[in-house]
Amino acid sequence: MGSSIECILWEAMQRNTSWIKKRCAQAEFHPQKREELFQDIMLKLVQSNSHFSSQEIDSPDAWVKRIASNTALTY
Repeated sequence: MGSSIECILWEAMQRNTSWIKKRCAQAEFHPQKREELFQDIMLKLVQSNSHFSSQEIDSPDAWVKRIASNTALTY
């Protein structure tokens, strides 16, 4: 990862992996679809890096959880 913002986001994603997986389990019962949802959430988090780096984010963990929750709700 290049900038420190990207590192902060990456670390927040790693810290919240189990929370994201629990959210996926709540949204989808089928194991394969649950894994697809998890991958979709991780992809959206990586894609959100430009928005993340252009804003002053107080809590990277809250950012990760918000993206994950919104993605799971619309899945």
